[in-house]
Amino acid sequence: MTGASLTERISVGGTGPAIVLIHGVGLSRWVWEQPAAALAPHARVVSYDLPGHGCDDRAFETGSLDAYVEDLAAVLDMADVERAVFVGAAFGSFIARRFVRLHPERVEGLVLVSPLGRRTPEQSTAVGVRFRETQAEGVAATLEASIERWLSPGFRAERPDVEARLRAVLLATPFASFLSAYRVFATVDGAIADEAASITAPVLVITGGDDANATPQMARQVGEALNDATLTVLPGIRHLVSLEAGALLGEAILCFARERTTHAYR
Repeated sequence: MTGASLTERISVGGTGPAIVLIHGVGLSRWVWEQPAAALAPHARVVSYDLPGHGCDDRAFETGSLDAYVEDLAAVLDMADVERAVFVGAAFGSFIARRFVRLHPERVEGLVLVSPLGRRTPEQSTAVGVRFRETQAEGVAATLEASIERWLSPGFRAERPDVEARLRAVLLATPFASFLSAYRVFATVDGAIADEAASITAPVLVITGGDDANATPQMARQVGEALNDATLTVLPGIRHLVSLEAGALLGEAILCFARERTTHAYR
């Protein structure tokens, strides 16, 4: 498969200073629909599918986080974005943090949603077990456990349509691309934690109060390791903040962009 073109992988809405949204492993830009809708009246919002995700049906295989960072740089060039606030969720937060370190001149600010910090030995073992199970048995084998970690019971009961779409997106991601992103996600936490002190841009760290992976404690540790970060915890929300509390997340991003950056977000 040749996959989608770079242009096909990008969505742009609104006008003004740019905000770039970066999703996590196995997902697509669809997860940003609610935050993007909240932000578009005030900013130029760029969301995109990671390589080998979403509309891109090729097998994208790499062992390097920098491959995703280089792809992000290409997305910015294609979308004619010179500087932006970068919003990365989970694996997307790793991509955003590495991008900020390598390209600080393109960064107005950074929002880390459900970010992972340096895992404990127990957490590293757990994510390694989940990766190997997925590698051996396929995405479907770990899907139910993932959904349970990512969405709260109340939200699942209220929005079965969103849960069904989430399942479909995860299962449609090319397996090689899923594993490639998952492998990097599972192993790069230490390197990213070591780079935290080099990030001087203002940062908003936001996570769900009931997130069992990017816990409030871990989010606090991520923020404390940075030079200029504030923390927001959303009570009752699990891992996929953009789906469970998309409008609220959009408001938090906009407030941060208005108060902590030099661009004039309306």
